[in-house]
Amino acid sequence: MEIIQSKINQIQYFFESGIWEIEEKTLPKTKKFLLIQLRILLLSGKGFTKNKCVLRASALTFYSLLSIVPIIAMAFGIAKGFGLEGALEREMKEEFGNQASVFNQAFDFAHNLLNNTSGGVIAGLGLLLLLYSVLKLFNNIEDSFNAIWDIQKGRTLIRKFTDYMTFMIISPVLFVLASSVTVFISSQIEILTQRFELLGFFGPVIFFLLELLPYSIIWLLLSLLYIVIPNINVKIQHGITAGIIAGTAYQATQWFYINFQFGVAKANAIYGSFAALPLFLAWLQLSWLIVLFGAQFSCCAQHYKKFVPHTKLKDVNPYTEKLIALVVCQFIIKKFAAGEKPPTIFDLSKGLDLPFKVMENTLKVLMKSKLISDVRISDKKTKYYQPALDISKIDLGFALRSLERNGKKSGSHLNGEKFQPFSNVLEEVEKSVLNHPSNRLLKDI
Repeated sequence: MEIIQSKINQIQYFFESGIWEIEEKTLPKTKKFLLIQLRILLLSGKGFTKNKCVLRASALTFYSLLSIVPIIAMAFGIAKGFGLEGALEREMKEEFGNQASVFNQAFDFAHNLLNNTSGGVIAGLGLLLLLYSVLKLFNNIEDSFNAIWDIQKGRTLIRKFTDYMTFMIISPVLFVLASSVTVFISSQIEILTQRFELLGFFGPVIFFLLELLPYSIIWLLLSLLYIVIPNINVKIQHGITAGIIAGTAYQATQWFYINFQFGVAKANAIYGSFAALPLFLAWLQLSWLIVLFGAQFSCCAQHYKKFVPHTKLKDVNPYTEKLIALVVCQFIIKKFAAGEKPPTIFDLSKGLDLPFKVMENTLKVLMKSKLISDVRISDKKTKYYQPALDISKIDLGFALRSLERNGKKSGSHLNGEKFQPFSNVLEEVEKSVLNHPSNRLLKDI
């Protein structure tokens, strides 16, 4: 029993502390990659809880329930413009076969909604209601994603309308095209394998890959969601990775739901003919949980360095804090002196091999000390750092004095006879540092 408890404690320690103490630079490329992915998953789990994603998923489930008919109606209306309405309905019925009873009713309501918006003032009001429902759902998705990315400001109203409608137009077309491409390639492969016997050997492999193609629909849609919806520049590789992970989890959930029918018998016994509704709500809630976890993963992957806990520079003494501040200040000064582009916080963290959080705190201290300032160049969202005054005036003594005296001056109650002697001595020490031969400009050290 003690051995089992010891193993459990070791595993617990590894995931809480040990995994963050491993030096990435000492590992081979494959192990380093796997370590980073495991860390991102752990960070995503912590962020998922911190950002109250379960509560946000519940809110999105509610808004989805209100918007499901307008969303489907809008998708059918767009598909109809391309002559793909029937194909889209078939694809959606196949994709959401586990919720056939709910979606069949939703399809009927959507068709009725489209038929009733066919002219006159009532049609205009119906169209406005349709657009409002769709935009409202996407707005709530954006709010959830922005909260995960810690973005305080959302899109402008015009950008919301254009971006959301672009996504709504692309989605149904992609849905149908993925299926059409699968059918077309399958028929062409069959013809080619009949003509060329050598290709028949690769036939099973090709057909297996084609079986995976429909799954790429959800991968692609989620990737687009993670890249487009947050009001920040999401790197494509992180959006796609998150889309594949969340899409795979979603498909796995679908498979388990269909094959094992969790809760169906119990729900039928309690709710009778209404059993489809609670099951649909549970499925919708789980789907949003997966989507939000994917958003959290893309955020943690892009800001990996920012979120990694710093174990080796934890609870450092004032001397070390001062040393780090001087090195960071010198790095910024040398970049400026060389006429290079001002560094960002990520450039500084990578260039000096310091944790993001340490760098963040150090930059705040340097700015408060008026040794550096932040500027914005072409990209208004990104902060760059440069010296706040003439670099020929920033020597070691001046920098130390600025760091030690940042913030408010001491109150008058510290000017009494008990404090004044120490104040005078400290002034003399500061002057001796300024006049010492070793006191050089930071750029020359």
